[in-house]
Amino acid sequence: MTNSDLPAALEALRLTSSPFEAVLVDMEADVDTVGVCHLWIQDMNKVGKFPTVVLTCRKRGAAESETTYKDAVAAIFDAAVSLDIVVCSDLGDIPSPIRGIPFARATGLFVAARGMKISVGTDPAYVELGPLDSVSITDARNNPKYHNEDKYPGLDDVRITTLRTIEGFEGVYITNANLISASGSDFVYWQHARCLNLGCRVTYQLLTKKLSKGVRKSPQVGPGGERYIDEAEAAKLEELVNAELDRQLVTPGEVDDMACIISRTDDIRSNAGAEVNVELQSVSLGYVKKFKVAAGYVTAIETPSAAQ
Repeated sequence: MTNSDLPAALEALRLTSSPFEAVLVDMEADVDTVGVCHLWIQDMNKVGKFPTVVLTCRKRGAAESETTYKDAVAAIFDAAVSLDIVVCSDLGDIPSPIRGIPFARATGLFVAARGMKISVGTDPAYVELGPLDSVSITDARNNPKYHNEDKYPGLDDVRITTLRTIEGFEGVYITNANLISASGSDFVYWQHARCLNLGCRVTYQLLTKKLSKGVRKSPQVGPGGERYIDEAEAAKLEELVNAELDRQLVTPGEVDDMACIISRTDDIRSNAGAEVNVELQSVSLGYVKKFKVAAGYVTAIETPSAAQ
């Protein structure tokens, strides 16, 4: 598939009634691919669907150095920005289930498979999940064959999702499931998008049922004659959504907290119909990416205390 084929394929997904959470696009992706997928995601959001997309960029050339490959990929996606797209690098081998012969497959396939196997708040890079099933990034002699972020770091720093080995552990792991988000964004990893998207789906489904509902107006009148939604009505809507957010996300531990907040300052006096703003706020789990260990001898072992 090419970028010219992609819009028709995504349009078919827009029209399907089959449920899906994420889309794996199996092609050599570039910045234009990200742009097409980003616009499609925005259109999907408008009709209450909140998908993420997993892409894979071009593979490393046989005679291409790791440094050249890293710089080339970084340049391709330097201007790409999306809160819902994961871009992966290079390939990995996986054996045929029939003959056992290794076949090269896009890294995005392995990342997507791991992501859809775990809950929305679980990091695909969580090491205790174990290595990716039967995936190899070395040749038959255990020499480097595909990009290994542990041996050639750098792509992870430019928001590209990579595979890696870990010293002392068997198999291949995901380094980080990075989103192609802007520097400083709160959307860093795929699970950040997946969690908030699930919250958006819950909020959309429940509040859509309340469209055209008659609500009481608050006795309070604004300086220009504005009338606002009654506090009891707003609280009831919040309770409806927050109970489901708690059931699907907060209590299972997918997020630290999440809440739907109904605006109390929207003018609903017009008989032509009212528009009420809603904010979905989320507090993500913390994901430990490094343990910094200091080792030494002491006269007595200290008991750690909780942070105040």
